[in-house]
Amino acid sequence: DSLMYSLKGHWKVWEGFYVRSALSSHIRLPSFTELYYGDPTTWGNPGLSPERSFDYEAGFDHRQGASSCGVTFFVRKEKNIIDWVKSGPVEALWEARNIDRGTTRGIEAYARQELRDTVSLEETYTFAQRNLEDDGYLYKYGVNYARHQGAVRVIVRALGGAQAIGIRYKKKPARDGWVLLDAKFEYPFGKAAVFLSFENLLGTEYQEIEGVAEPARYAECGMRFTW
Repeated sequence: DSLMYSLKGHWKVWEGFYVRSALSSHIRLPSFTELYYGDPTTWGNPGLSPERSFDYEAGFDHRQGASSCGVTFFVRKEKNIIDWVKSGPVEALWEARNIDRGTTRGIEAYARQELRDTVSLEETYTFAQRNLEDDGYLYKYGVNYARHQGAVRVIVRALGGAQAIGIRYKKKPARDGWVLLDAKFEYPFGKAAVFLSFENLLGTEYQEIEGVAEPARYAECGMRFTW
């Protein structure tokens, strides 16, 4: 029952057109917090079982020159999902519990176009629908998956490096979506690369976890090495 595996296949159908499929199994053990944490409103559960998930994917890719696009259809079957829940609003404690079963179905799509020798455009979109057999639980942190995710990014290769600016969109069920503007600059030096990235340049107010505000703006700089 603890077996994990991953099988993938990729086939060329005709010139520039490929099909692929994947099958995998994963396990997530309960964390120390989920097992033993306790405070006046939240309580761990030492009797939790590990999460199990089974993922099935099928899709295709089309490539023509430096441009490409593709679509993936996926299904994720879950057992013993671990989350912080309570049975109703009058129940005092949020408790870590196993949710019997869940199924997520969705589609991912991407495209990349070379607009010029030094400019490219990338687009991605993901839609997901999750259904849980949870007996109507209330969730402490809300529904924890995105139903819609999309991004558009322009990449310019100039001045000895790459500069990118992009827009990301995310929407979770029963909540308003949000849009973030990001930028990244990267310049290689031999086997090293210096980068500077900015997230949420417009200072959008949003919450990945409902009730917990994310930073208004975020910047990161650093150096990567390869050998």
